[in-house]
Amino acid sequence: MGQYAKLNEYNIVITINELDDSNIDNLEAFENSLSSLYGGYTWKKTKMDSNYRGKYAAIGDIYDPNIDAFYKEQPYPSWTLNTNSYNWEPPIPYPTQNFNQDNKPLDKYNWNEENQVWDLIN
Repeated sequence: MGQYAKLNEYNIVITINELDDSNIDNLEAFENSLSSLYGGYTWKKTKMDSNYRGKYAAIGDIYDPNIDAFYKEQPYPSWTLNTNSYNWEPPIPYPTQNFNQDNKPLDKYNWNEENQVWDLIN
């Protein structure tokens, strides 16, 4: 059994289905056949292995056929996609944290897109 992401016309994951792929020889042909069987949608295999197509697909994720990977929607226009980790990275790293005795961060920050800085939350 394999996990397959069903994509809409914008390559956004709309569902994940478990399908029997134990007897397939060609993954690409199998994915294409799913389109014919299930109403013309695009289907792409996904795995818990983070090295496979970037990350495990989740509903709302984007599939990019140019890099054959899934990733989350870009949170801010200034953030760039790291094509090694398939995570979005801000132009300025998150501030260094100080922790309390329970190992919880003392400070929290929100990204301020307009000023391109991390704002401290009180």
